[in-house]
Amino acid sequence: MKKTRLRRGKLADMAVAKVLPIWEGEWPTDRRPHNLLANAENVLAGRVPIEEGRLKADAAFDEMAEWMQTLDVTNDNKVVVAASNVLPASVECLFEASGVSTLGTMNPASTEADLDPWTTDTAGWAASAYSGPWYEPSSDSGRRQEFWIWWLDEAVPLALNA
Repeated sequence: MKKTRLRRGKLADMAVAKVLPIWEGEWPTDRRPHNLLANAENVLAGRVPIEEGRLKADAAFDEMAEWMQTLDVTNDNKVVVAASNVLPASVECLFEASGVSTLGTMNPASTEADLDPWTTDTAGWAASAYSGPWYEPSSDSGRRQEFWIWWLDEAVPLALNA
């Protein structure tokens, strides 16, 4: 179980690191995703107890949910919408490093569109940051494919060997 948590945590860490530049392009002085990533790395390294990571992730989730409600996307600013997904990816990363999975249960006949968007994992949030959310018509399927190819070809092998 510990090995699984560490691998998932490593995958989550790499996914957030990949999309941090997208956040920085929109909010260069806001360090919340960076701080969450550092907390996740500290949990994975054993410098912070798992339970402390869970508590920090719970608090960060509540703060993130409030912040996301304040985003001004009235101009259909697809860059802001995509970049905003970096924060939940970072929160999820800390959850995953702490051994918590917030993935919802899925009926085998379900599609991604059927899922509650709040119950996805770090990679799902990161893919939405990279390409735009899957539910937005402006989502870039080429960039989404590019993200998932990176995930399978680079991130997964690195995590398995960590």
